[in-house]
Amino acid sequence: MNTQQKAGRYQRIYEQLKSLLEKPGNTLSKLATVVAVLHHKMDYFFWTGFYFLDSGELIAGP
Repeated sequence: MNTQQKAGRYQRIYEQLKSLLEKPGNTLSKLATVVAVLHHKMDYFFWTGFYFLDSGELIAGP
């Protein structure tokens, strides 16, 4: 994939996620959808997720 193709892919993913995150809804559900989109669109990602700090404990999230 050349630089122009990669930039186009990133732009499409950005627009998709921006649209999703602007809508009202459950934050955890949105984060899970962000993870799913990134995991499936970025074929070179090994792991996709978020870390949350809860009462001093680091937790891997959706």
